[in-house]
Amino acid sequence: MNQKKTAEFVYRYFNRITHPAILLAGLFLIIMGTQLPAAALPEDPGMDAVEAAGLVTKLDLTAGPTLREDVLFTPPPDDFFLEAPTGAQPAQSSPANFPSGEPPAANPDETSLAVGTESVTMTLDEIYVDEIRLKFRYLIHGLSYTPDAMNLKGNVKIFDANGQELQAFGAGTHTWIEGESGAIDGVWQAQIKKPLVYMNTPLQILLTIDGRSGYESGQTIGSFDPVSGVSQVDPQTYRPNEIPDELVGTFVFSAFTPIYPLRQFNEPMYATANGVTMQLAKVEVTPSTSIHQLCLPEPYAGDWTLGQSGNDEISLQSGKIKTGQWAYTILEYAESSMNSEEAESCFQIIFNLGKTNYPQNYILTIPTLRQAQPQLIPDKSLKNIEEELAKKGIFFEYQGTPFYASDESGIRLTQKPETMSDTEARKEIYKALGYVLEGPWVFPFELP
Repeated sequence: MNQKKTAEFVYRYFNRITHPAILLAGLFLIIMGTQLPAAALPEDPGMDAVEAAGLVTKLDLTAGPTLREDVLFTPPPDDFFLEAPTGAQPAQSSPANFPSGEPPAANPDETSLAVGTESVTMTLDEIYVDEIRLKFRYLIHGLSYTPDAMNLKGNVKIFDANGQELQAFGAGTHTWIEGESGAIDGVWQAQIKKPLVYMNTPLQILLTIDGRSGYESGQTIGSFDPVSGVSQVDPQTYRPNEIPDELVGTFVFSAFTPIYPLRQFNEPMYATANGVTMQLAKVEVTPSTSIHQLCLPEPYAGDWTLGQSGNDEISLQSGKIKTGQWAYTILEYAESSMNSEEAESCFQIIFNLGKTNYPQNYILTIPTLRQAQPQLIPDKSLKNIEEELAKKGIFFEYQGTPFYASDESGIRLTQKPETMSDTEARKEIYKALGYVLEGPWVFPFELP
């Protein structure tokens, strides 16, 4: 991949990511020179099920831009420059104003901002909210058609009925509507950091289009889907093309919508494979999302993590719908509920698949366990597996330098059967070294 295309992929990929765990994983892949294909981006069967169940609130609210100084990006002064960080002190970036308390009402006299000669309007079409996820759809009319744009500059802020801002990790995606010049179909969704209280409340949504902000300041509403044959990266600077170039204003909406609850099920379940018993300690669900806490006992606590086996990923299935994990977190050690005398390590897995039926059946599958590889694999361990792997037609060289961009974990394959993929060959090597323990661990369960 050339530099221009790499830059375009990096900017677009990170603009679509909302969860810190996924963001860190994506950053590691790019630093290591591994491209994550579009097919590997998370799907969202949970939101599909929410729409099918009729849980999305239709709104059809239209607004023009207003001036809201409490939410606007504050651009740096003309003589501003970025100071290099010293020691552990982070670099100083330009300030931004954030609202505190209930935002003031918009001034009715300040509703006639325009870009060029065309007035800009926005329609909030629909919204869905549960205690941990939020998604709304909107239409923008009046911005100049810019097919090479990658980002829409500005920000989104959401307040509850008490004027408190929701802490949410969010990002938007935008598509130019074919046949309508300057019309944009947008979807913004977020994971809510602190679960909301189950209630029917007016949420105030403030969506600000501010061309003075941009990708570097973190003031980006979201990305545009690429237009076929059009590059979204500046050919000279390799930076993303962004719109608009100026301040448009803030679009304010009051949305009455149910906030669907997070339900918790604490009855533990167990699965055993390859002599190891794994515990599904807790399941939390909303209509769009589910969170699963899994635990491993000693001696597998600490060094071992959950993993995939070849093309078999960690998955959750309900009926005909099957999806891979959306986010994965290693939790701190916990007192074991499997054996009070042992410690255990636990993992939290989030799936974009929730609960819209009563009851609803699920199958959670964990294909393998993986042990953390030592920084250097001992020569004796490598010698011990050579004969076993040679019988399978696998030969390799060990570089002794983990995390090569081209040779994963310092292992370079020199020969393998034609019918075997690189991933399968490496898996055989790790199994022989004892770093992979095959499952699967399968948890069939029903939630009432």
